Amino acid sequence: MMSESAFREGLAGILTEETGLRVEHYQRMDAEGVVFGRPRPIEIDVIICDGEPILLELKSSVSWNDVDAFGRKVAFYERLEGVEVKRKMIISPMFEPQARELAQELEMESYTSVYGLQV
Repeated sequence: MMSESAFREGLAGILTEETGLRVEHYQRMDAEGVVFGRPRPIEIDVIICDGEPILLELKSSVSWNDVDAFGRKVAFYERLEGVEVKRKMIISPMFEPQARELAQELEMESYTSVYGLQV
């Protein structure tokens, strides 16, 4: 978690200082339990580029369930904010093969280490 937080802060600093993009840590309460089946705060990293939100998930490893949950978070954000998210990104050094397949299905960009690829 500390690595994810450090990477998140570094990425936000670079994007804000070098490009002028706005980076936000979005947090809202899902009182209806739409995302996880029970009330819970929902957190998403959001990059604002020319007024368009780009949603970003940073994880140390990604499973099928992680991708599915991110898809529900995106839908939650779109509903609450009244916008359509065109770019959804997941960054992780390790993706389960099924997770990458689901990310493609859900039109999410996945960025990972070449060392995590299976030959």
